[in-house]
Amino acid sequence: MRIGSIFTPVGSGHGPRQPSRLALLAKAVLAASLLLLGVDAHADELRLSIDPGFSMYERATILRAVNEWNAALQGARHIEIADGGWVVKPSDASHIVNVNQCKAGLTNRLTREIDINDQCMPKGALAPVARHEIGHMLGLPHIAHTLMDPTCCFDAQAIDPASAQMARGLGTLKFVAVAR
Repeated sequence: MRIGSIFTPVGSGHGPRQPSRLALLAKAVLAASLLLLGVDAHADELRLSIDPGFSMYERATILRAVNEWNAALQGARHIEIADGGWVVKPSDASHIVNVNQCKAGLTNRLTREIDINDQCMPKGALAPVARHEIGHMLGLPHIAHTLMDPTCCFDAQAIDPASAQMARGLGTLKFVAVAR
């Protein structure tokens, strides 16, 4: 057995090569990991609702961020404003003891909620925070020097090309569960 090969020969070695057990296990682990991160088999259609706890101005700002993402996705994926999926809601900051614990936004992929806390961001930073958190909803991780930079995106005026390209690519991942 060769170390480093994920394929093992079938029969005498002259036939087609089949994936090894290690390769099948690696593929299953990758699929499970992506599912835990929220990248699902229907990632091209996403539903998002905006909690009525936001003011009309805040709702319009979040909607503008959604529209900017839809333009950046170039049809590869689409975020629909509708119930039955993700929810963007204002966060209750009453539990925050010190300013170092304060986060302007938090995306929870398990509950499919995006919490936005205006008490933890500079005035006028709702749009970039909404774009950043919607990026997480789309499956993007933190990426330095982009809209997805964890040190913050308060100054980001638009969705950068690298983030948009990665989000479009995540929509092409498809996994099929096979029962045996």
